[in-house]
Amino acid sequence: MNTLFDASTRYIVLYSSNFDSGRESLHVRHRSFTDFVENEMPRWKLLEYKRNDFPYQGDYRKGSCSDFYVFEIMDHYE
Repeated sequence: MNTLFDASTRYIVLYSSNFDSGRESLHVRHRSFTDFVENEMPRWKLLEYKRNDFPYQGDYRKGSCSDFYVFEIMDHYE
């Protein structure tokens, strides 16, 4: 997360799940990240949250656990 946020000077857009759970597969592990951003990246604020139009309902081919999160750095004009 530090690398991602350090790479931007104004916006970050994440398409991700935002809850903790065990591994669903070898390449999927859900993690809650908004509390981390709030606590560890205080210069960044959640600008917009967009709920997924196709939420996961048991079939990964028809939906996703991820939503869109747009963050903006608050001191980008300085």
